[in-house]
Amino acid sequence: MHSIYPTFLWQCDKFLTTPDLPDELLRKVKQNDELEKNLFDMEEVRNTEEVLIKALSEEVIANWAIEGIQLNTAAVRSSIIRHCGMSLPVWNPPGNRDYRDEINAVATTLSFYREPLKKMSADILCDVNARLAPADVRFNNEGKPLVENAPNVWGQIRVTGIQVAERYSGKAVFIGPNPGDAKAMLDKFSEWWNRDRGKIPSAVFAALAHLYFVNIHPFGDGNGRTARILAEKVVPKEDSIFRTYSLSAEILHRQRDYYTALDKVRSPESSKIFVNYILDRQHDAIQTSITLIDRKREQKRFWEKYKEEHFSPNQKYMLDSMILSLTDEIWDGSRIARGNIPEAFSELRDLEKRGFLKKGKFRRDLIPPENSKSNTQAPAFAKTNNIKRTMANADPSDEKTSKVNAKATESEQNESQGWSR
Repeated sequence: MHSIYPTFLWQCDKFLTTPDLPDELLRKVKQNDELEKNLFDMEEVRNTEEVLIKALSEEVIANWAIEGIQLNTAAVRSSIIRHCGMSLPVWNPPGNRDYRDEINAVATTLSFYREPLKKMSADILCDVNARLAPADVRFNNEGKPLVENAPNVWGQIRVTGIQVAERYSGKAVFIGPNPGDAKAMLDKFSEWWNRDRGKIPSAVFAALAHLYFVNIHPFGDGNGRTARILAEKVVPKEDSIFRTYSLSAEILHRQRDYYTALDKVRSPESSKIFVNYILDRQHDAIQTSITLIDRKREQKRFWEKYKEEHFSPNQKYMLDSMILSLTDEIWDGSRIARGNIPEAFSELRDLEKRGFLKKGKFRRDLIPPENSKSNTQAPAFAKTNNIKRTMANADPSDEKTSKVNAKATESEQNESQGWSR
């Protein structure tokens, strides 16, 4: 991402505008609105708290992870439950670990979502940034950092130059505007926000707000997190103040594309490139939430169908992981094992022999369609396993028993050839 300074500064009045939107972007906005309505109409979204908790947790964790900060998932989830006053069980962390960063991240995000915002201002933006300060940052009573030689303070407009560097190479990919111009540009940003909000689709306005804010980069740290929280404030969430999907999680999955889209914006007109990127990620995020709910439904139907089938606890865990997966991938013991990897390989081979996997992939076609009557019979190729169990106590001298055992052994040998680690 290259600096658009001084172009951005020189064209500040022109840049902080709302561009004309091509029909293609307007169609994407309409498609996303319809898809989001489909998501919100799903019974699980309207009647359960779990979908909301999952989306909020992913949003907070991903927003921080984009900046290279890893938050504890269980601590974030429990903090959200407590802040929202929900009745779900919470995780009690061990006493030897400080989880104040997780608590602060949740508190900052949720409080800004909930607070009414009639008018944007530089003071409001400074307040949001101040709340993002990590737990180990300490201030004295005058609001100055206790760390010596640290001129930039959380919640105050920076007084030094700033650049964004690649995480591993250290190479600068963005150089922010002159610090002396940051306050004036932040005021211009607030004027644009108050003037144009509501004049265009909220998703487009959120993308533009995100883009404009990160290019001003007014603070010493936390600019990206502040920008993404700002974007969340704009987008309506049907009957809720929270989204039921995570846009930041989709950005995190395609983080290189995120910086590429920012890099391509060199003029007010080219801001549509970033808007298009955000609309695509919004579509992916909504679709992911819908797919996850569908997977949970499939999980329920699968276990209703095979409730009489015997599985070890580890095999049940494996099957749940496969059913809930968003991709049809090849599973192996090293990725899915909870403990002993050789044992996991053995249990996966058993699932393959019984017909629940084919060439390492889960047989999703075994899941009954929605609203269909459940057939509790195991797959036809699972019958050899059932035959072995039912014949275990039979008389081995019996001619019929001998033929069945021989057939089962031959079938096992043929099917095992399809297994691959």
